[in-house]
Amino acid sequence: MNLLKRLSIRAHLLILVAVALLPSFAIIAYSGIERRNDSIEDALRRCAELTFELGSYQERVVFEVRQLLTTLSDLGEVRRHDTAACNRLFARILTQNPQFINLHAATTDGRLFASGAPLPGRITIRDRRYFQEAIRTGTFAAGEFIIGRTVNKPMLNFAIPVRDDHDTITATVQAGFDLAFYDRLFANATLPPGAVLVVSDHRGIILYQSGDAELLPGNPESPAILRLMAGPAASGVCRFTSPAGQPAILAYRKLSLTPGAPPYLQIRIAIPEEQIVSEAQSITLRDLLMLFTAAGLTALLAVFYGKVTISGPVDQLMAAVQRLGAGKLSTRTGIDGREGDIGKLAEAFDTMAIALHQREEDLQEANRQAFEEKAKTEAIIAGIGEGISIQSPDYRILFQNEVHREMMGDHLGEFCYQAYERRPAVCQVCPVQMAFADGAIHTVEKRVDLNGEDLYVMITASPIFDDAGNAFAATEVVKDITARKRIELELADKNRRLTESNRELQQFAYVASHDLQEPLRTITSFIQLLARRYQGKLDQDADDFIGFITDGAARMQQLINDLLLYSRVETKGKPFAPTDLNEVLAAVRANLRLAIAENDAVITAAPLPVVTGDKGQLIQLFQNLLANSIRFHSERQPAIEIAATPDDGWWRIEVRDNGIGIDPRFSERIFEIFQRLHGRDDYPGTGIGLAICRKIVERHGGTIRVESAEGNGATFIFTLPA
Repeated sequence: MNLLKRLSIRAHLLILVAVALLPSFAIIAYSGIERRNDSIEDALRRCAELTFELGSYQERVVFEVRQLLTTLSDLGEVRRHDTAACNRLFARILTQNPQFINLHAATTDGRLFASGAPLPGRITIRDRRYFQEAIRTGTFAAGEFIIGRTVNKPMLNFAIPVRDDHDTITATVQAGFDLAFYDRLFANATLPPGAVLVVSDHRGIILYQSGDAELLPGNPESPAILRLMAGPAASGVCRFTSPAGQPAILAYRKLSLTPGAPPYLQIRIAIPEEQIVSEAQSITLRDLLMLFTAAGLTALLAVFYGKVTISGPVDQLMAAVQRLGAGKLSTRTGIDGREGDIGKLAEAFDTMAIALHQREEDLQEANRQAFEEKAKTEAIIAGIGEGISIQSPDYRILFQNEVHREMMGDHLGEFCYQAYERRPAVCQVCPVQMAFADGAIHTVEKRVDLNGEDLYVMITASPIFDDAGNAFAATEVVKDITARKRIELELADKNRRLTESNRELQQFAYVASHDLQEPLRTITSFIQLLARRYQGKLDQDADDFIGFITDGAARMQQLINDLLLYSRVETKGKPFAPTDLNEVLAAVRANLRLAIAENDAVITAAPLPVVTGDKGQLIQLFQNLLANSIRFHSERQPAIEIAATPDDGWWRIEVRDNGIGIDPRFSERIFEIFQRLHGRDDYPGTGIGLAICRKIVERHGGTIRVESAEGNGATFIFTLPA
């Protein structure tokens, strides 16, 4: 039994040790991965810096070559084609400049007439690229890997044209750079362990390779590496699989004689990843070894303590351990921590279980939040359809996303005003300029010509500040709004045509109603004459017919008058001016005094404001509303209340009555022209009064509506400018 207890406790403690060390193992493994990634990133950065440094060495060499050739091309003995003097001069220069294999000069047909090294015979360089480029471009040119015809050694040649006093090219002078000199040029460059430095010409022919050369100078570079370096970028870093199938990193830089010219030379450094991460892996293995050693010591200690005899709570503790080992992190021992060593162990176990449980919950929550944030970020990025760029304070383009390049073209490193506007300086309405000036966000809309296409774009610029609050860059977001702008232009054109059509319709209504007055007056006059002469002299039907005609003519006259009044709201309106609504109400009371007296109507109003409007039309507006309230009264005494309240630069006017009210279904219909809700025999009128009210309110820029229920009166609410 004692042996069983000892074995069980040992197993239990070993499990606890293993569980306790799992986080440490995970941390070491994670740290090892991070250290490996950091080593690769650091190697990429160091190689990029090194390629830039080596490129600078090469550029200084080329600068010196260019200065030397420029000086030689201006010398009289070279311009005179003095072979003997040039030979002596070139030979002396060669002794002082070991980086050159030879210096020579040639006529425009490629025939050498001078050389620092002895010529083996008649030699022509007419087929050499450096000679052809110097003659073609009239400026400094570089060649490619060749075996020199004068010295029979691998070299890289440079040439510059020689001009006479009339600026005519009469010859070229060339310098042959010794490729072996790269050993001295790059001697101070400390390459990372295992790194291979390769220099190749524009064709990919190797000029120089450090370390254990797999390919000697003159051999072509690996096609896979050439593809990695292809493209417009002047430099770059990447990870790739070497021709031998090993993961490696690559940093490169391409050199050109002039900005924008094709590269004449490429420098690249490649390092196997195995070489880079070897130190990181050694550290990780050392940490794991230390961890396993600690684990072994801890296990021995656990076995030692497991030999101690324990009693009842052991089973309970072992059950808790088994449940914990099964993944139930919410497991607790249930043992009182005051029960001796077992109690303390149980308490420690419970504490550990709680910590593991909390860590698991925190990890799950963190994973959930990270997943949600990742999903949000991906959704936002996927949903952004605008072009985004970043510009420096001097308006140089530092970054372009794919949409921006597709929309505006690839102009990385250029000044925005030169790239987009073809201007010598930044434009006056540039949002980026405004953002740098005041530190705020600015948006402008522009009409631009992009790749021959007429487009409208909306450009939003926002400054980016450093910790000191200084704007060190600005983002520019370009959105294509051509479709929206064209719709706006189409709507503007349609509104213009609609306005013109409405004006013509108003003019037509005015002319039609005015021209109908004369024939209607003639009809009315003759009907009245007919009534006076024959009323009561014919039969009853004749008298009824005469009455029908007289009544119809009167109603026609009223319709024409109302239509004429409706058309004059726009055509005969007066300019707006400050108008006291108290005076307007007084005029309306005077106009309606007979109707007010006949119906015993009561009109009450609080002090009314001064508004901006056409006084005559406002009198017509109030008169129509009050007349309707009096006409459509119920059996009760008509009571009308008028009130006004300010509303953000407007006045809200309410005219409330206690009349028969309006069915809410017809709250819009009543404002349409010639719309009536009641029979002509019940309530007289043409049905145009409220249409005139709405037209007057809309001419003043306001709105009008009604709130009512049938049998409970009506409240007309409209707004007028203050």
